[in-house]
Amino acid sequence: MRVGPLPAPTDRDTIRFVSDTLDAFDEAYTSGIHTDVIHATLADRHVRIRYVAPELAERFGANLNHLAVDRVETRSDHELDLDICCWDRSVTEVRAPAPPWTVDDHLRSGRIRGLTDGPTRATFDPTSRVLCLYDAERRSAVVHAAGARLVPLWMDRAPFRTVLTWWAADRGLALLHASAVATASGAVVLAGTSGAGKSTTALRCLLAGLELLGDDACLVGCTPEPTVHSVYRFAKVDEPLVEPLPPPLSRALPWITDEFVIDPGSRHRSRAPLRAILLPQITGGRGTRLVPVSRTEALRILGPTTLVEGGAPSREALRAIVGLVEQVPAIRLELGTDPAGIVDAVVAATEGRS
Repeated sequence: MRVGPLPAPTDRDTIRFVSDTLDAFDEAYTSGIHTDVIHATLADRHVRIRYVAPELAERFGANLNHLAVDRVETRSDHELDLDICCWDRSVTEVRAPAPPWTVDDHLRSGRIRGLTDGPTRATFDPTSRVLCLYDAERRSAVVHAAGARLVPLWMDRAPFRTVLTWWAADRGLALLHASAVATASGAVVLAGTSGAGKSTTALRCLLAGLELLGDDACLVGCTPEPTVHSVYRFAKVDEPLVEPLPPPLSRALPWITDEFVIDPGSRHRSRAPLRAILLPQITGGRGTRLVPVSRTEALRILGPTTLVEGGAPSREALRAIVGLVEQVPAIRLELGTDPAGIVDAVVAATEGRS
């Protein structure tokens, strides 16, 4: 009788599973049925997204297609930095191979024992039945869904977030759980736990004429200089705060009925130099203040929120966040009740006037 969990999958088992899964996807994709492809530029890198998933291509593409470029503008295939294979099993007769792990290998947050770090990583969400599989050496990832109807709508606001968290960390980048806004002088990220005021502050800035790079997620790199890159286009906000919406803002993702999602339109920016990390804190007072904080305090907030929200904590991701706070000043944004004061403080931070 077996006592205790089975051994984790061996390297050979994992390599074979990854290879067989990618081969199976290619077989489904080359059939030409229910397929689509997008070539995109993300953080100045060539990313290709291939779909054998018509419904998910529409749902996910709505929030990602702003990154798309014409194929002739991208570099050659051997310079492809990431190939994401999105696969809805219900629309094709091709089946993915059985994974080499067992029920005993499933950990919290969907992680798989033995595949949380290193060149190959995987997660599985038993509720949505979505498998995320990433191979750093092949520069490839598979997001496999049992059926689009099982994929929750909240994933539409951050498609492929787990895969992009892994990939970004391997490139020395950090996919932050943060909003980002910019002026002509530069950008700031707004980071913190849910309810800290990130999205509300970003929206107030957007309505005041600032540009939005991202709400709830943005990509940050420090080479050759700190820069924030847009990943997802749309923003989620509290409906009472934005009614009525002034032009050019518009309602987006109409199939999401329990959240209010907007498209920033021409006020969206793809990248900007990063001037500061702002950590919002609701105070209840009228005035808003900028208060510098230590790197330790910044890491205390950035680390857990980003790693947990990304769904795939890893040493590489933490290392990228540490590198960020070593180069970019961290400032507590003590939020007051006066909207104009909030915007003024954020603008001052983008200009280095903290």
